Amino acid sequence: MWNYRICKRTDPKTQSIYYAIHEAFYNKDGSIFALSQDPIEPMGETVNELTSDLNYMMLALSKEVLDYDNMKYAKPDWEKDYSESNNPHRTKKKSRSEQNIKDNVR
Repeated sequence: MWNYRICKRTDPKTQSIYYAIHEAFYNKDGSIFALSQDPIEPMGETVNELTSDLNYMMLALSKEVLDYDNMKYAKPDWEKDYSESNNPHRTKKKSRSEQNIKDNVR
């Protein structure tokens, strides 16, 4: 599961604080295991899709602001499943979406 969240960030060059929208990725228990590395821009292939994306981003305003620079991440479910296996030789093939998330998020 994922949604948009507002994150408080610090510019590394100027040390000024700013806020941006990021994608947050959740485990089944609701814990956050990743945030998108870069802020997200609204987009859509049509005006209606753009409007829908903006509406989802607006929902982030009703949630707690996350501190991007000091975020404590949960272990992703797929890593928990692997580490909790009784078979130490078991390999768990990652889905393409799991690998994309790992490759594209902080």
